[in-house]
Order: sequence, then structure tokens, then C-alpha cells
Amino acid sequence: MQQQACTRTVAVAAPVQARRTARQQQVARLAQPAAARQQQRRGAALRVAAVAAPEKLEKPSMSSQYIQAPGSGVGIYQGTDGYMYCDGLRIDDIRAAADSSPFYLYSKERIRQNYKAYQEALQGLDSIIGYAVKANNNFRIMQFLRELGSGAVLVSGNELRMALKAGFDPTRTIFNGNGKLPKELELAVANGVLVNCDSEFDLANIQAAARNTGKRARVLIRINPDVDPQVHPYVSTGLAGSKFGIRNTHLQWFLDQIKADPNLELVGAHCHLGSTITKVNIFRDATLLMVDFIKQIRAQGFDLKFLNIGGGLGIDYQKKGDILPSPKDLIDTVRDLVSSLGLTLIIEPGRSMVATSSCFVNTVTGVKTNGNKNFIVVDGSMAELIRPSLYDAYQHIELTAPHPSAEVQKFDVVGPVCESADFLGKDRVLPTPNSGDGLIVMDAGAYCMSMASNYNMKLAPAEWWVEDGQKLTKIRRGVTLEDHFRNAGWELAAKLVQRPSTMQCVAATSALRAPVARAAAPRGGLRLPARPQVALRSSQLAGLRLEQQVAAAKAQRRAAVVVAAAEGEAQQLDPLESAVSKVVGAKSAPAVVTLSFIAFWYALNIAFNLQNKVIFNYFPYPWFVSTVHVVVGALYCIVAYILGAKKASFERPITKDELTAIAGPATMHAIGHVAANLSFAAVAISLTHTVKTLEPAFNVVLSQLILGQPTPLPVILSLVPIMLGVAAASAAELSFNWMGFLTAMASNLTFGFRAVWSKKAMNTIKNLGSTGIYAYTTLISVPICAWGIFVYEKGVWEAIKQQVAEKGATQFYGALLSVGLLYHLYNQFAFNTLARVSPVSHGVCNVVKRVAIIATSVLFFGNKLTTQTQIGTAVALIGTWLYTEASKKKPAPKAA
Repeated sequence: MQQQACTRTVAVAAPVQARRTARQQQVARLAQPAAARQQQRRGAALRVAAVAAPEKLEKPSMSSQYIQAPGSGVGIYQGTDGYMYCDGLRIDDIRAAADSSPFYLYSKERIRQNYKAYQEALQGLDSIIGYAVKANNNFRIMQFLRELGSGAVLVSGNELRMALKAGFDPTRTIFNGNGKLPKELELAVANGVLVNCDSEFDLANIQAAARNTGKRARVLIRINPDVDPQVHPYVSTGLAGSKFGIRNTHLQWFLDQIKADPNLELVGAHCHLGSTITKVNIFRDATLLMVDFIKQIRAQGFDLKFLNIGGGLGIDYQKKGDILPSPKDLIDTVRDLVSSLGLTLIIEPGRSMVATSSCFVNTVTGVKTNGNKNFIVVDGSMAELIRPSLYDAYQHIELTAPHPSAEVQKFDVVGPVCESADFLGKDRVLPTPNSGDGLIVMDAGAYCMSMASNYNMKLAPAEWWVEDGQKLTKIRRGVTLEDHFRNAGWELAAKLVQRPSTMQCVAATSALRAPVARAAAPRGGLRLPARPQVALRSSQLAGLRLEQQVAAAKAQRRAAVVVAAAEGEAQQLDPLESAVSKVVGAKSAPAVVTLSFIAFWYALNIAFNLQNKVIFNYFPYPWFVSTVHVVVGALYCIVAYILGAKKASFERPITKDELTAIAGPATMHAIGHVAANLSFAAVAISLTHTVKTLEPAFNVVLSQLILGQPTPLPVILSLVPIMLGVAAASAAELSFNWMGFLTAMASNLTFGFRAVWSKKAMNTIKNLGSTGIYAYTTLISVPICAWGIFVYEKGVWEAIKQQVAEKGATQFYGALLSVGLLYHLYNQFAFNTLARVSPVSHGVCNVVKRVAIIATSVLFFGNKLTTQTQIGTAVALIGTWLYTEASKKKPAPKAA
């Protein structure tokens, strides 16, 4: 109480004291002589004048090596006309052609020259140039570097999968990291990748990966040399306090463990000092230490072949023309040490390979001041380029066009993200831009786009490159809000059935009326005409405008197809999607292909059911017919694989673990297929498919028993109408018999096991597509189906002779082969569809498919359905729909 009273007293007394002091000062001023007061006023006026008239600033220019004649340079540079260029194209022209802002822009030729500098520096040495994918994981850039001869350095399983898909030689690929996951290591070991060992648990995981894959792991030991690279602590990796590598005091333990394990082959040693290093003597210091380690290791009987000195060479971010070490300077520093031991040198350039090839292109939103600072606000932000915010890193900033009459001021260049740390540059002296002007952040090819985030829903921007000096190509499309919704679990089917909004229609119309600058050359490229370098007269300008109008009219007629091709290439569509995109556009192509797969699935499934039932009517041997189905499918896959169509068959060989993972669901698939055929042979198709609507109920029970996943009450309640409907339909079905009913139920059980087992086991398979998985499933199903022929259908051979005699060999065998092909293809399209949509969407498709099959079978065979059967079937189908809707709202299982 006393303390609170004291506080109130002080709070009240403070204003009183302030007013008393102000009055005392006023009295003192009035008591001063008039001359003294006049002198004070003169001094204050001078100070105000000094603030009002700040010192005039001049924009600092880049080093002359970054200024070239317009259209003659390579990479990102300033033309002598004051405009910024990428190779032969003015960046302002590229901005007009691009369909969004901000975006990343690359020079393909600069990447080529950067790679060539390393290639020439390494002449005379056995070497591997391992591009550090973490610097920039754009797939087209990765493919291009692989074409130039580069290897790859990876730090995650997904980077490894990308490298394999891009075609990098696994034996020239290095897997780094202090936390490599067991499944990632299995993928690396299975493909013969060089794996760096970083710790005790990492070694144990590598040993387990070698055992599980049955392959010997090629291992390098990552040694922490405790060498100071003299860089920002966030990019320093070779100091004693770093989380990376093994300290030399513990090295012997690792050597003993590797020597005792026949599944491991120690082939080299590795160190990495950091990034943005500007002194090559640091590399030599580290290499001297590593050479001593290698000598000691070799003395224990290990045959070391590789020395990996990492990467980290810096670049001239300041654009002041500082003389920095080149790749040749780096290699010459360590050449004699590497040659003396006959080692293959591995280097890991990332920043020095791609950083200088790119700039981050922004559009100015506006200019503001808060009284103390001036700000240029652009549409890019820390979400797309975080280096300045994260490391306080400097990256040079330029406006894309000259502003000779604009006032030069000091600005902070900031984005729209709701963070005070959202800046691209601070205290940059630049001409005052106008809204809509272009602004670029240079040297943005490394650790920029690869570190982008979706903060404030700033979605990843598009990426373009200039190739052949004049051709602009989109190499990765920007992420859209639709992509975000899709990744968040919104169903593609829901989007497709919506009526397009007025805004969407206007947007589509606007896209087709795009200006000529958006028209692209064939194969996705955009060639912009060389800009005249001399002033044009009025008559010449009029003629040029007329030519441009004519060109624009022609371009508008080609725009839809051309832009679709460019975007299709940027989205990395598969060949089928790329072909479709030329008709419907790149954004719609995946959806159109998905719907086409569903349509083929339905059509083939209906045809299979009808043809299959026709065969059973005169040849009731379901074990034999089931075997024919899978044999035809297996032969189809084998022939396709031999002919080189691997993507349409097995795709690739599988490991023992992958075979084990597929075998369980494949067994259930085979048994379920036979059970379904036993039902088809015994009762009407409509009854079999009505009973099979109970499949979700089996999934619920098995999920609880096997996976331990509880099912919410709404989902359980939705099963009630399914069961009641099936019971009503079955009781009144004219063709009902217990054999058909029970085998249909057995099919539900086995297919339920297949679905749940797949969820539990198929995570083992990470880089095998749905086509390949189904191909192996078909192959495994052959012996499982075939054994029943010899146990239950010994009389089938006589029946075959009789049918051949009655119908002829061509008709009889042709019908069996055709139904087998229909079976394989409809399942293939079902698997392809499942790979493109969520399981819930796939369930919806199954409901609709059953409706179609029941309806067509009734029409085709003329089956009579009682009123009770019709009502029961409808109730069961409605229950299945309710189950699907309830499943959509089912919460995800909690992490353990």
C-alpha cells in the first residue's frame, strides 16, 4: 500500500515539477540581454537550414568490369546506356514479358562459364566437381550442370531423389549431412552414392543401410579440421564448435568400426570449412591437415582414393571490383598435395557456381519516409530472399533503368512482409524511383530461391533464364494459391466441378489478349528483338509502331499455344501432360490428364466386368481365368520393359526390402482378385458390386486392429446404411447364393487388408512410381493365383479342349487374352489415378464406378432387380458416399 501511494505521488508530482522548470527557464531567457537572445535565434536558424538542405548525394557506380556495351555481356550487368541486362536482353523488356513479379532471372551462359572455370582449373588432376544442390535446387539448372559433366553434392533424401531423376551419375554423387535419415541412407547405399560419415549414430545408420540393401557402402569420413575460415559464424562449418564432422581425437574408433564391418568400404576423407571464403591459403592449411590424416589412415591398410575439400569460394557481392581468388587459384593451392598421394580430388562448389548467374527482379510499389529514413518498398521480400535478413548479408541493388533527373537519396529497400527485419538492403544510395519501376538484387543465384519461404503467404516466385543470349525461358513456374490449397488437402475434383467465376473468365480472356512481349518462340523460348542503339525519327517510329501492331496481332493468335508450351516446360510436366497442355494450357493439363485416367479406368472396368461375366457364363473356372488376367498383365510389363518402355512397366529393379514391402499387399491383391472372380462366376455382377460396397467397413475395422487408428463416431455411423442396404439388396436378389455372397465378402476382407497393409508397409518405397508398384504386384500375383488351378480346377484342361472345339481357338483364347489385357489396363489406370488424387477422392471415384457397373450390367444382361434390391443398392451407395464425406473430416492421427 505504501509503495502504491508513493508511486501515485511521484506520478502526480512529475507534471507539476515539469511545468515549474519550464516557467523558470522562460524567466531566465527573458532576463538575458537582447543581444544574447538574438545570437541564440541566429544559431537555431542555421541548424534548421542545415537539416533542410542535406548534403547532395551521388550514386556510387559499380566496378567497370560489371559495365558492358548493351547486349554484349554475359550474366547480369549494367549497359553503358544505364539499363540493366541479362546476357543480350534488357531486364525491363524481360519484366514486360514475364507474367508475374517478383521473379528470379538467370544467365545460362554464366553458369556454363562458371563451370568451365572449375573444369579448366582441374586439368591434369583426377577430380569430381560436385555441385552443391543446396545452393540452388532448380531442376533445369541441375540437369544443365549434369550435362556439362558435374557430379552432385546432396544433404537430404529429396535432393538425392532429384539428383537421380536429373540423371547424375550416383558414383560421382556425394551425400553429406549430420542428420541423414535411415531410409535416405538406404537409397544412397543402394545406388552406390559416396556417403560422408559424420558421427557415431551416422555410422550405425550407414551400417544398417548396407545390411538392409545387401550392398557395400562407399564411405568417406568427415573430419573437423578446426580451421577458421574467417567468415560469418552461420556459414562456418570447420571450427571445433561446429555441429559437423568428427574430431581427430576420436578418429581411431571410427577406423576400427569400419575395418570390422565387411559391409563398409572406407574410400576417402572429407572436410568442409564454410562459405564465402576469400583466402585460398585457408584451403591449403586444411588440406595439409587432411593429407596427414590420410597418410595415417592408409598406414592401417585402408585404400583411400578420394580427398574431398568441400567448397566455399566467395564472390564479389559488393561489386567494387575486389580481386578475389578464382577456381584456378584455389586448385593451384592444393594441387601438389593431392598429386603427391595420387588422390581423386572432390570439390563442392555451390555459391561460386551459380550465384553470379542470377538476379532477383522486383517491381517498386512506392517510396516513403518516416522522417528519419527513406524507404523503397518493392513486391519482393525476405520470404523470397532471406540472406540480408538472416546474415545481414550485402547484395548489390540497382534500378533496372537510368533515372538521370531523379533525386539521389539514401534508402532502405524493404518488402511488404510484416517484419521489421524484412529488408533487401539498407542505406543504399539510389535515384528516387517511381511506382512500377524495376529493381534488382544481384548475385541471387545461390542460397536465395532455395531458402525461400511462404511467410505471410508470399508464395515462391517463378524462375526464368536467358539461353543463347536472346531466348527467355521459364524454368520453374511460380507457386499459386491453388497449389497451396492442393498441398493443404483441398480436393482437385472439388475444384474441377466448380463453375468458373467471372473473375476467372476475365483472367482467362486477359491472358489470351496478352501483349506481344509475352509471345514466346517455339519450345517455350521468348526471343526479344535487339533494341536499336541510335535515336529514331518520327517517321521511323510510326513505321516501327505499325510493325509492332501487326506482330502483336499475329502473336495473339499464337499466344495460347506458345505460352502453354513454355509453362508446360516450366512445370516439368510429363510427356502426356505436355502434349495436352498445348490444347488446354499448362495449368489445366494435370487435371485433364487425371480426369482422362478416371474415364479410361471406368470404361475399361465396365468392359472388363461385362466381358468377364460373358466368359464365366460358358467357362466357369475363376481360378484359371484369374491366373490368365495376371499372366497377361505380367507379360505386358515384361515386353514393355524389354522394349525400353520402363516407365510403363517395372521402372527399375527393386531391393529386397522393397520386394518384402510389395509382397504383402500383392498377396492380398491376388487373393482378393480370385475371390471377386469366384463371386462374379456365381451371381450377378450387380450383386457382387453391391456387396463390395461394404469394403469401407472392413477398412475401418482393420485400421483399428492393425494400425491402431481409432475411427470417429460419424464415420462408424455412416457404415450403418451401407450394411443395411447390402443386407436388403442381397436378401431380395434373385441370383443370390451363399457362394457368391461369401466370396464377395472375402474379396472385401482381402482388399481391406491390401489397403491397410499398404499404408503400413509401402513407405519403404520412395522412388518407384504407381506403374512400377502395380507391375511388381501383378508379377507376384501370378504364382498365388496359379496354385488354385491345380487344387480346385483339375478339370479345366478338358473344358478348354471342349471350348476350343466349339468356338475355335482364336475366339476362345482371344476372349481370354482380351479380358486379361482389360483387367491389367483398368487396374493400371486405377493405380495411376490413385497416384494423382487423395485416397478419399479415389473412394468417391469407386462409388461412382460401382453405380456405372451395376447400371450397365443390368442393361447388358437384362437382369431383373426387385424393388427391394433397387432400394437396398441405392441405400448402400448413399452410405458409401456418407462414409467418404465423414472420412474427409476425420482428424489426422496424432504423432507418437
